[in-house]
Amino acid sequence: MDFSQFTALTVAWVAIIITPGPDFFLTLRSGTISRLHGLKTAAGIVLGVLLWLAAAIAGLGAIAKAFPWAITIISVLGGFYLIWLGWQAIRSALAARRPAEDGKEEVKDYLNSHPFRSGLLTNLTNPKAVIFFGAILSNFLPTNLSVLSMSAMVVYLISMEVIWFGAVALLISTPKVQRWVNRYRSVMDGGTGIIMLVLATVLLGKSVAEVF
Repeated sequence: MDFSQFTALTVAWVAIIITPGPDFFLTLRSGTISRLHGLKTAAGIVLGVLLWLAAAIAGLGAIAKAFPWAITIISVLGGFYLIWLGWQAIRSALAARRPAEDGKEEVKDYLNSHPFRSGLLTNLTNPKAVIFFGAILSNFLPTNLSVLSMSAMVVYLISMEVIWFGAVALLISTPKVQRWVNRYRSVMDGGTGIIMLVLATVLLGKSVAEVF
């Protein structure tokens, strides 16, 4: 890999990481619950990225070209999963605004109960990840690298993921931010849910448009 290829790969990778999407907003919301929740969510996302990277190296781009309908199906399923996550966040926001009533079961928040699993599934079913790893990243991945060089590249890329999502989880869970969040938690949850629903709708619309 020459310097120009390395630079192009780095720029593309950083751009996809820092662009706000489902992974970012999920980490943001989990970090408002606690630092541990945020870091668990970030760990799940990083594992998902590692799996996508492994698939891309194994030839996901070629599979995407041969079977484009498979990528579309994964994107559509991912969009519906994002809708479900958004609805969970909105339910949590609505429950927080209602006074507790005797005899009524508290609304269970899946995102709070399973932060690592939520992070992993959100990344694996993220339509943006499907498109990036299945089509775009394959153009930047050199095919003539040794096993050692490819391993070093994976460590380099994953390190940036760890730094970014770890920083988001740590910053949003600082005591000062937490005090502000606790005051406006229902607004944060509702806003996160709405953003996820909008993202899911846009991504589903693009996936359906590609079919027709």
